[in-house]
Amino acid sequence: MATLKRIYVYLVAFISLGTVSFGLASLVNVILDPLLGGPDSVSLNSVGSSYYRENVAFYAAILIIGLPVWAGHWIAAQRWLRPDASAPDVERNATLRKLYLYVVLGVAMLTALYAASEVVTSALDLVLRQRDAFLTYLTNSVVQLLVALGIWYYHWRVVTADRLATPERGGGATLRRWYFYGVTFVGLITLANGATLLTAALWQEWVASGTGLALREVIAQRVGLALAGLGVWLWHYRWTSTVETDDAARTTEDRWNHSAIAGQSGPPGASAIEGRGAGAVGSELRRATVVDDRRSTLRKAYLFGAVALATTATLYYVSQGFYELALAALGIERIAGEPSLVLAVGRAVAGAAVFGALWTLHWQAIQIEAAVQPEVSRQASVRRLYTYLVALVGEAMLIVAAASMLRLLIDVGDHVVNGLYARSGTDWWQEQLALNLTLLVVGLPVWLFHWIRLQRLANRDDAAGVAERRSLFRRMYLYIGVLAGVLTMLFHGSVVLYALLNRALGGSPVGDVPDFFKALSDCLVLGLVLLYCWRTLRADAAWGEHDEAVSTHLAPAPANGGGPGVALAVISGADRRAIEGALAELQRALPASARVEVRWTDSAGAEVALHSPAASP
Repeated sequence: MATLKRIYVYLVAFISLGTVSFGLASLVNVILDPLLGGPDSVSLNSVGSSYYRENVAFYAAILIIGLPVWAGHWIAAQRWLRPDASAPDVERNATLRKLYLYVVLGVAMLTALYAASEVVTSALDLVLRQRDAFLTYLTNSVVQLLVALGIWYYHWRVVTADRLATPERGGGATLRRWYFYGVTFVGLITLANGATLLTAALWQEWVASGTGLALREVIAQRVGLALAGLGVWLWHYRWTSTVETDDAARTTEDRWNHSAIAGQSGPPGASAIEGRGAGAVGSELRRATVVDDRRSTLRKAYLFGAVALATTATLYYVSQGFYELALAALGIERIAGEPSLVLAVGRAVAGAAVFGALWTLHWQAIQIEAAVQPEVSRQASVRRLYTYLVALVGEAMLIVAAASMLRLLIDVGDHVVNGLYARSGTDWWQEQLALNLTLLVVGLPVWLFHWIRLQRLANRDDAAGVAERRSLFRRMYLYIGVLAGVLTMLFHGSVVLYALLNRALGGSPVGDVPDFFKALSDCLVLGLVLLYCWRTLRADAAWGEHDEAVSTHLAPAPANGGGPGVALAVISGADRRAIEGALAELQRALPASARVEVRWTDSAGAEVALHSPAASP
């Protein structure tokens, strides 16, 4: 019954809030438009015209109806949090309430992102005196931005108050991460897109040495995208990525954890925290969020997703630039209407520089967090998904380049032997060579960089090496290589063997010679891939007995007692709640870098783990 009540209240509140924001922004803009002037289409909206009166009446009606509906339902929802309510802490932590709050925050922030971009664009258009620039465009965007930020700020204060009163756990914490990392990723894409387009436009203007007219037509929009994306991305990224010392972070997290352990309505000294103002409260909440989120899977998903996006874009731009240079080096003349070589390479360099910087930033964040925070299983799965996928892309580029290069050499040799080379000229092979060199130069470093790291981890003799060798993504990667090699041998190998046997038995040549050479080159390259992947699988399997020993026995603690330590404890009792409370107290007392992993089992399983032959020093 309570769930249905929440669904109704928060759903109506969300819909009515949307109508209120739309009606308010539209009503203000309708009132301001005739006062500020604008294009011919806006002149119909002059004060006193029927069009103006209809718009004012329409948007005012939306606002007058929507505001009481939202206020009534929201006040009802807030009453459930009063101290005299039946269960204020339960309501404050309700997943549906968190869903409403974070969805509103997300929609408001994305609306503000779009509006901020339009504000910057319209302002620059006015400064640069563009023909289609009007003050009303700027005011419309400013109004939309202020409405969105006002809604966001109010609900952000509500979220802050809720988190001060009751620690955010479970579904609420997950929804918070979805909001933060989702908006951060959208801001990152907007920033990268705007920065790439802006850099390319600046390069084009500098190379072309023009009058700046073309640049003025596009610079406003691109600057708007870049600045709006930068603001949204930077604020959200810093909120979840502020690095604190372990002691400071743990002290902050203790305040939130203690209230959950002791059953209090708020952390000790909550009133003192509130008395220090919004800045201090935000700093406290941010530190607690960082400690919590360094263990979250969604944070790893964002970081590796950003790295994957930056890697893909960087590879694309580097490939474009190298391909243009290879064509020029091989003497290929540019087609009429194409941009010059300097302009084309400059655009590629601009894109690679922007996305390369983003790749470096996020990759360093991954390395820093890996050094201070142990990797849990789901985070390791996210890392493996990214690493093996990028390694697979690099390997595919390398395979295509090697097979195509081999076919090209055979084709060139065939043309020379048969006298076709002189008659057909040299242009037919240059573009193929440029493409193959591009794939080779780009794909080989990408594959080596990721595969060497994976192999180093898989060749370790500790638990991390066991987990890597047994991981699903590693098996999938290797078996994809084996499958590609086997299928190539099955189909193309049959073509090669048929042609050879037919010649050996004195039969007449049949089929197309280029098809034979294509099948032969594919067999040679994919055969090597098959051999390498199969040998790697066999090497992983050779660790079998060692892996079983590591996975079923506990490594002894170091004799000197120094360095990082791992302890195994068995806690048993009749009251599971009491055990959970003790574990929470233990987690609170440990430093921030420590991690408590709990696995519930029966007495027999505990005895096997605790009294393993290697468990004692």
